[in-house]
Amino acid sequence: MLPYIIGLSTIIGSVRPYIRKHILDAIDPSDYFFINSVLITSFVVLYFVYLSLFDNYSVSKIYAKCCSLSATQLGAMIVLAAFTVISSMALFMLEKRFNTPAMNHMMLKAVSLILLFVVGILIFNEDYSFIHMSGIGLTMAGIFILFMNPMKKTAA
Repeated sequence: MLPYIIGLSTIIGSVRPYIRKHILDAIDPSDYFFINSVLITSFVVLYFVYLSLFDNYSVSKIYAKCCSLSATQLGAMIVLAAFTVISSMALFMLEKRFNTPAMNHMMLKAVSLILLFVVGILIFNEDYSFIHMSGIGLTMAGIFILFMNPMKKTAA
């Protein structure tokens, strides 16, 4: 059963940008973001109700766990939440106004690879070999080529 679930989630994950692009053709990214957030919140609340009914989960337990967080942990959660909102809006704007979902997906993967490389060097003082450096250079060159000749929308 697990291979089927993994396969289905992979298929859904691969068509998600095209579904999102289809929806964004009809509404603004901010409207999509709001509706999507409301739906996600509904599913989270339903999951919490399920846990409360069948798994002895309660708000007081969550509150106690939240109170045990340090200020830096709470700050990190706030920063991650803000980053999630900002990056989601940026992704929706990209898919609404630029390129195709496949190209945007490739660019996002490449940009995250480059940022991971920069964070590794600046924060964690990692050492990279010539092969790693040349791979990052080729990735940056590919992004540059993609941005130099963006796909234009044709009038329908």
